[in-house]
Amino acid sequence: MIESIRDNMTAVLEAMTHFVSSHSGEVPLYSREECLIKGEGEGRGIDTVDVTGPDYGTFLISNASYLIALPVFDSLAQNFIKDTSLRDGFRLGKEDSEIPDKLLQAYLVPLASHILENRQSHPNTGELLASSLRALDRFVDRDTFEAVFAAPLWNARCGVCELEIAEGIYLRRISDSQLRGYLNSFTRFKRGFELLELLSLEFELAKTVLQPRVTYGVTPMGAQIQESFEDVLKVMRVAKHGVIGIAFVHAQGIGFLGPEMTWTAWSGIGRVRGDPYELVEADLEHLRKILKANRLDTDPRFSLAMRRFMEAYHEPVEVDKLIDYWISLESLLLPDGKEGELRFRAALRAAFFAPGTQNREEVFRHAMKSYKARSDIVHGAKDTVDHATIVETEECLRRVLCRCLELQIVPTAEMLNSIVLGTTPLPSEE
Repeated sequence: MIESIRDNMTAVLEAMTHFVSSHSGEVPLYSREECLIKGEGEGRGIDTVDVTGPDYGTFLISNASYLIALPVFDSLAQNFIKDTSLRDGFRLGKEDSEIPDKLLQAYLVPLASHILENRQSHPNTGELLASSLRALDRFVDRDTFEAVFAAPLWNARCGVCELEIAEGIYLRRISDSQLRGYLNSFTRFKRGFELLELLSLEFELAKTVLQPRVTYGVTPMGAQIQESFEDVLKVMRVAKHGVIGIAFVHAQGIGFLGPEMTWTAWSGIGRVRGDPYELVEADLEHLRKILKANRLDTDPRFSLAMRRFMEAYHEPVEVDKLIDYWISLESLLLPDGKEGELRFRAALRAAFFAPGTQNREEVFRHAMKSYKARSDIVHGAKDTVDHATIVETEECLRRVLCRCLELQIVPTAEMLNSIVLGTTPLPSEE
């Protein structure tokens, strides 16, 4: 696309780099603190170094009026004003008056900065300029660009470096260079001990997406991608035991032009703690099956149950976890209200609806014990609960949620009674 303006573009970039070189003493310096990872394994720590260098982009933007007034720049801008296909290809809009500023900020400043930053390591400045223009040509020749979204996970463990969990979403090991980049995203507003916690991150959910190309930066697909990561997180939690959570979501556009812009959004929830979440390849079939069936969020009972199940991962007090678990179980197993013997009814329905690998008697006995502990806490008879009861109740709830998702049903009271009585068999999984 740039063939008709290649010579003009070359002349403008040469003029810009010459202007910077002749005013090198006026170029401001950036200064930032960067993290370095030292040590290995559990002995890893963080060192910080102060990095400084010439801020070419700021200098060029501060001299925008001078650069735009250059005859070679005006000649280039006139090409865009006269040629609507060229202007549309560069996404410069329809207003002629806006073209010079957009052209400078979105394309020429990044190109000139790239050339200036790499000229010392590149022996042939002419080839560096030519390769930069080839990158520009590839960029404007496409309607989309690639961006990588990643959600590092607390507590995740895996024996392989990469697994595709869902279509296009991978569980991937985080390299030290990636982790260093994440640390540097937070150095300005995270305290030292919070950065140290990030050293425990080993795996992340990652997805590469094609985004519509715009004049500036990354298009706003972050909310959509984050929602897909959270859907996978829900299913991973339902599929098996282990405390896992999203630390933050990071987006990185590929290239040094407009989409090089990055953003990192902290989850706002904080670190989750508990038993590691160990994912193995044998888990994938079950996990993908549940993810494919994850279509019950519009049901108010299931939505409540899932929300309290998810919130329990962030409860620091175990008795609060138990209450959350039973709010979820009552929502799914006691839709007919609070009349009657709740403890017996809930335990019996749990035993018949989702026994999993346990026999029904064992599920019934655990549920009866757990419900009594829940009642004692709610009525003030006790304020502690043993950890085994927490684990057993969590597993019971996980099996009930899993069965609902696999069968795509939220059972009614009549269905649960019929299953217990044996007059209606449990629906078969598809």
